[in-house]
Amino acid sequence: MVFISNNIFVVHNLSEKLDFKQMRIASFSEKCVGCRTCEVACAFHHRRTFGRKSSSLSVRRFEREGRFEIVIYEKREGERPACDLCGGEPMPLCVKLCPVGALEAVG
Repeated sequence: MVFISNNIFVVHNLSEKLDFKQMRIASFSEKCVGCRTCEVACAFHHRRTFGRKSSSLSVRRFEREGRFEIVIYEKREGERPACDLCGGEPMPLCVKLCPVGALEAVG
């Protein structure tokens, strides 16, 4: 499991289907509003369902502190598949569909 915070972190190399040699996902937790659109988009990519628990990422809520944390799974954990950066797509769907820009693809 990999925690993404305000730092830029290399998740892994993309498959040859995409033109990028390496992609990073930058997360800006101060922008995250906890809508979980990223989780739903990821689950749809992997399983063609909208179940958040089959997503390669999760949004953790810390209600007392009023903050959120995005967790990306780079290895399979239970039902959660490993993040493949939406291989076959021009951009990871979590990045593309985040309504507030809390996730960005860089690299």
